[in-house]
Amino acid sequence: MKPQHLRYPPYMKKVFIAFLVLMANAGYLLAFSHDNWFGALNALLHPILGLLLVWPALRWGWYFLKFDARHGKPFGR
Repeated sequence: MKPQHLRYPPYMKKVFIAFLVLMANAGYLLAFSHDNWFGALNALLHPILGLLLVWPALRWGWYFLKFDARHGKPFGR
């Protein structure tokens, strides 16, 4: 078992999945127009999901700088 300071927070997997959903939503918004209710709903939910992901991204960046960068762990591993 890894020491506590070498593990990622348990919510990071959910944040990564939410980020993938946000990227898929961005692709949909770029590919199709908003002439139906589904497109309009996606256009409304996209900024909301993006704002919800700001806090975990900042927390993960702080976590990386505090623990991983200090121990020489490269970004993304």
